[in-house]
This record gives sequence, structure tokens and C-alpha cells, in this order.
Amino acid sequence: MIAKKAARRALSVFCSLFCATNALAADIVPRPIVGEIAGAVRIPARVAIVMSAEERARVYAWAGYRLNIGTPLENTLLQALAQVFDSVCVVPALPAPSDVGEEAALFVEPRVDRFQLSQSLFSLSQVRCEMAVQYVAVGRRRGVLVEIAQYRINVPRITVWSEHFGGSFETAIKEAASRTTAAAARGLVEAMSVDDTLARFVREHFPAPSPTGASPVFSMTSFDPNRLSIAVLDLRPLVVTADEATILTDCLRIEMARLGRFQVIERERMAELLQEHSFQQSGLCDTERCYLELGHLVGANAVVVGSVGKVGRTYTVTARMIDVETGEILAQAAYDCPCEVDALLTNMQRIAQGLAGTGQ
Repeated sequence: MIAKKAARRALSVFCSLFCATNALAADIVPRPIVGEIAGAVRIPARVAIVMSAEERARVYAWAGYRLNIGTPLENTLLQALAQVFDSVCVVPALPAPSDVGEEAALFVEPRVDRFQLSQSLFSLSQVRCEMAVQYVAVGRRRGVLVEIAQYRINVPRITVWSEHFGGSFETAIKEAASRTTAAAARGLVEAMSVDDTLARFVREHFPAPSPTGASPVFSMTSFDPNRLSIAVLDLRPLVVTADEATILTDCLRIEMARLGRFQVIERERMAELLQEHSFQQSGLCDTERCYLELGHLVGANAVVVGSVGKVGRTYTVTARMIDVETGEILAQAAYDCPCEVDALLTNMQRIAQGLAGTGQ
């Protein structure tokens, strides 16, 4: 009897994976969030991600699903590299020799060597994902393109259970792929942060000085009591998705910390403090009373709140900094972009500078 049940279960799993030929494939686009990368070292240079339209549209088919992995990888690289480089953009290809100018630049080209989803025959709810990405770093200087380094990032198997997402197998696939691509991007930044060859190229070809020592871009251990302690709350998503708003908030938090004028409280630390105080919040915190209460609980001097909206074809990001004690608006900033939503990632620096009073 047990053997028959096991056989039926195995057959059910087999059919769920391979017998969906008559069904339309469901398209899945993961929305990974990288978050702050501890120990990421500042690299004072500009970098371009080389991502062709073909690579961006790369699809992995599995179990009746069509999973886009090119766009999520691009998004994670934008999030991760923005934490260490002065600016990040995306280009469709490396420049031709005739287009290589005098100005120094860096290019990072990702090549997905392996991406694999699998499911255990003994657990219908278990989705496993693993990935290997080869990154090639190319430097440009005085009319010459040279390969600086190669980084191979192997992401070991990440397992997700669909029961953690209301039994949704599709959501479990999306989550597994999101965590995996985010890990591949974090691995690149960690490898670049300790690469002496890359550091030497940057020192030789970029005039901006490196920070003293190997101080991380974002660290709660470098507390300065003379700096304003701020809590950056999630931007309110008016037309974008909640995931996109979270990613943009993480970028804003990173840019605020990078300015060196604020002591920025990490998202995870905020969550811990709120849990310790049993802070109950139903839905989005979008009232002044909620802002101030949350700021008090996490020990912030001020909170940064805002929203991401869209009028016609133009995205607009607004933010304001509020004094926790008085409720006074200390600073505010806005940025309009007639662009795709992912282009906002590299422009959150403008919001941060506006709040700090250093914007142009």
C-alpha cells in the first residue's frame, strides 16, 4: 500500500512537471530585491552593465512555466552595483573600437552559464533553484578596451516551499528565482570589493580618491553622534508595484547613507526594533501620526517618507524628511522622469541630494 501511494505521488509530480504540453505556458517575471550588501567597498568610478535585448529577454521554460531571467538579473545588478559605484547604466553592447573615447569607463557583462529549477519527488511543495553566472569586467581608457577580470559566481541550491506562499506553486517559483538572481548580483559586488586588480585599475584611471581603509558603504558600526539619525520608510506605490517601491526605497536608503551626512537605520534593524516594541501596523504607514510613532520606536531623529507615482508617461518620485519630535518638514525633494520605471534606480541619488541640500 505504501509503495503504491509513493508511486502515485511520484507519477503526480512527474505529470505536474512534464505533462503540461497542452496547456498554455504561464509567463513569470521575478522581481528580486537585493537589499543592503554588508561590507561592500566603495569604488569611485562609473560602470555600465552590458545587456543585449536578447539577453534581457532570456526565458527558462520549466513545468509549464516560462520564466524570464534576463530582466531580473539586470535589475539585481542595477541595485547591487549602485551600492558601490558612482553611477550605473545599461548599454546594449560594448562600444566599437571607433567609439572608444578618452574618458575612462568600466563595463560588466553577465553571461548566464547555468540556471536550473527542480522539484523533489518527495515534496510537491518544494521548489529548488540554482544558478551560475560568469561576469566579465572590461575597462576603457584612451581608445583601448581591455579585460580586467572575470568573476564566476555559483549560487548554491536555494529551496522555497509553496506552503509559505499560500500554496501557490507559481509564487514559489518566482520567489526561488528572485532569491537566486539577487544572490548572483550580491556575489559579484562581494568579489569586486576584494579584487586587487580592479582596485589598481580604478586607482590608475579614475581621479576620484578611494575612501581611507576598507570602510563599507553601509555600516551601522560607523555611528557618528553628530549625524542625524534617520529612518527611511517604504515609498508609497501609487502606480508601481509594492516590490518596485521597495527596491526604489532600498536605493534611496543606500544613497542617503553614501552622502555621509546621516546615520541611516537599516531595514532589518528597524524590523527588529518594531518587533521588540510589538508595533502593530495594518497596511501601509501613511499618516503623520504613524510616521512619528514609528520614528520614535526605532530611535530616529527624523523619518523620510514619500511616494512613487506616474502622470501620463512621466514617473514622479517625491520625498520629505520629517522631524520626529516636532513633526516639522526639514527637507523635501522631487524628481520627474519620462522613462521606464527601472531608470529610476540610478536617479534616486537626486532625491537623496535634494533631502541633504546638496542637489544641483
